[in-house]
Amino acid sequence: MISDKSKFTSFKEKNVGQVTFRDYNKENVKGIGNIGNFPTIENISLVNSLKYNLLSISQLYNWLFFNLYIVWSFALLITKYFS
Repeated sequence: MISDKSKFTSFKEKNVGQVTFRDYNKENVKGIGNIGNFPTIENISLVNSLKYNLLSISQLYNWLFFNLYIVWSFALLITKYFS
């Protein structure tokens, strides 16, 4: 979740629902989009009242796992090609 719409590289405004914070305050999610060109992190929610940008551990893990898999596959391909 982030609060700065200018950080998005692509954004789709739609009513996704609400986020409930620790103090039980609720805020509407204004839409979902992607941030970054490379790396691109997908399905980030826009919530206007945030003081800090928040990324979930699962979003970062999925991005890291996917990119490590690509690097590992490329390394195997190069090793096989030059062997």
